[in-house]
Amino acid sequence: MLMLGISIVIINLIKNLSLKEELLWNKKMK
Repeated sequence: MLMLGISIVIINLIKNLSLKEELLWNKKMK
């Protein structure tokens, strides 16, 4: 059960990082 919670947190962190990188890329492209 604990591992499940940790994996969810890690997935959320990765999603947030990818979203930030996409925003940065969009700014660079424009």
